[in-house]
Amino acid sequence: MSRKDPRGSSPFSSRPSRGVPADKNRRVGSSRPYHQGRDSSGNWSGSSAHFSPYGRRDKLWPKILLIAAVVGVLIFGSFIVAQRLTGLDDETPTVEQGVAAASPDATNAGDGVAASPEASPEAEASPTPLPAEASAKEVAQAYLDAWNGADYNRMYDLLSGAAKERISRDDFVGRYEAIALEAGIISVKSEVIGGVDGDEMFPINATIDSSRVGEIKDDNLMPLVRDGSRYGVDWTPNLIFSQLGDGFVRWESDVPQRGRILDRKGRPLAIMGAVTRVGVIPGQVVDQNDMLNRLSQAIDMPVADIEPRIEDGQADWFMPVKDLPDAVDQSVIDTLRGIPGVAVQKAPARVYPAGMVAAHVVGYMSEITADELPELSKQGYQAGDQIGRSGIESWGEQWLAGKRGGTLKLIRQDGSTIRVLGEVDSEPANDIVLTLDLDIQQATYDAIGDDAGAAVVLDPNNGEVLAMASKPSYDPNWFVLGITDDQWAYMQ
Repeated sequence: MSRKDPRGSSPFSSRPSRGVPADKNRRVGSSRPYHQGRDSSGNWSGSSAHFSPYGRRDKLWPKILLIAAVVGVLIFGSFIVAQRLTGLDDETPTVEQGVAAASPDATNAGDGVAASPEASPEAEASPTPLPAEASAKEVAQAYLDAWNGADYNRMYDLLSGAAKERISRDDFVGRYEAIALEAGIISVKSEVIGGVDGDEMFPINATIDSSRVGEIKDDNLMPLVRDGSRYGVDWTPNLIFSQLGDGFVRWESDVPQRGRILDRKGRPLAIMGAVTRVGVIPGQVVDQNDMLNRLSQAIDMPVADIEPRIEDGQADWFMPVKDLPDAVDQSVIDTLRGIPGVAVQKAPARVYPAGMVAAHVVGYMSEITADELPELSKQGYQAGDQIGRSGIESWGEQWLAGKRGGTLKLIRQDGSTIRVLGEVDSEPANDIVLTLDLDIQQATYDAIGDDAGAAVVLDPNNGEVLAMASKPSYDPNWFVLGITDDQWAYMQ
């Protein structure tokens, strides 16, 4: 049965259009009657099977002239109206000074590491639009407007001279950027909520939207001082968060264990396992050169690559150097533990039991980069975290990673808590079960042999993918243990 066209007949249909009598004698390609021409009075008369374009026509130049005149009047009138509206005759255009909407992009201090301004970019001064005679309250509100726009340079311009002597511009901007990153700050809405022009201490309220813990409300007091001919903000770190003082902002994350990737029979293709992590405790090193040489030989790693990884460590810190497989030979462990200052620990890591066989399907993980950190920090990620890069690891990141929780708080320099700004519960991750059959995957991979090629096996009953193999391949475990130059060259 064909579906009726509610719009009437198609131009290629023999069915008549609605409300129009059909010409039963008409055939495709037959000529249609047209008017032949005009009589002496100018009316159309007669008919013919053909129409000649060379018949008599009306003169067109009067119409063209009329249209040109109308268009000219419209253009001239539009120009006059535009002048009246924009003041082009006697006014000079002005540019309104606004607040730049910059976003924090400093590097994260990491979990358990206080935010620091050291890695902030060099700051540049920005002009302050306030007149010198502005009242203290106007200066206070201008400072908060700049904070709302993340314009830290403008905020610094509004500080008092004494405050600027206590902290440099770069350190000021860097600290705000680092804290914004650590706290996952998306936006700030702050305002003066009391006081009059003659006051020098104003109550303020800030509502801070954090990607980590949601909304943070902070009531505070902003002091201003007379600084020559103007007022300046007598800044201290307490204006970032009340009670912060000489403390730090810390995000302590609660990361759910990453979900598994399984084949159709529940066999693991990617799971959380363990690696053997080799490191150095600086305070336990007896002879630095001897330790470096022996460690280099034991883990097959150049001394030049080891040294940067153990620099600037505190005496009791464990400084990771290299990850080895979980099932490393016990003799290697004994050799490492016999070197003064070297320690061996078990550490959680992603493990790929199928190795090269399913690499192109499963994918791999690697550490997030500094460029990715500002955006990913809004989802709870932080420096040092890993993320799926290809295959199912990348495609299923939102399910495999779960939802990260944690606690955002102010801490003192000794690590004790000043106050909690907010906390959120984590949500467990999900496993992903594929239609792949590991046995068929292995057989398909082996069938390709030493040649370069790819093969896909489908279930003819339902189209499910049973195997998807490709060569040359790589081992996702290389990225877990740290890829070597030879391995990287092989992948290229």
